[in-house]
Amino acid sequence: MIKSIPLWNTSVLPPIFFLSGLDTGIAVLVLLSIFLPAAIDVAGFHLLGTIDIVLIILLLVALFAYVEIMRQSSTTAAASIRLLKTPLFIGGVVIAGLILPLALLIISVSISGIQTIRIIDGITGVLILAGALLLRLSVVTSGLHRPLEL
Repeated sequence: MIKSIPLWNTSVLPPIFFLSGLDTGIAVLVLLSIFLPAAIDVAGFHLLGTIDIVLIILLLVALFAYVEIMRQSSTTAAASIRLLKTPLFIGGVVIAGLILPLALLIISVSISGIQTIRIIDGITGVLILAGALLLRLSVVTSGLHRPLEL
C-alpha cells in the first residue's frame, strides 16, 4: 500500500481491480470468440454473460463502497474523490463501462439467436474494456499526495 496517497491506501482497491480484471478477461474471451465462430455456442455465451452480470454487480457495489470509504476517510482522500468524480469517470466508467454493459448482458442472456448474441456481446466487450481502462486511468490520475508532516 502507498501511504502517501490515501486514495490508493485502502483494502477496497485490490478487489476492485481484481473484479475488473476478471470482467475484462471475459470481455476479451467473448471478443475473440467473435472471430472464431465455432469456439462458443449459445449456452457458452449465456454462461459467460451470467458470470459477467454477477461480476459487474459486485464491481458496482465495490466501487460505491470505495468512493464512500475514501470520501469519509481523510481530507486528502476526500479531495481525491472530488477529482475522481469527473464526467469521464461517471460517464465512461460507471455508465458506459458498467451500467450499459450490464443492461446489454441482461438482454443477451434472454435471447437465443446466436448472431444477435454475438453482436450484443461484441459491443458489450468493447464497452467493458474501455470502461476498465478509464477506471484505471481515473484512479491513478486522481490520487493526491498527503501533505508532508513537519
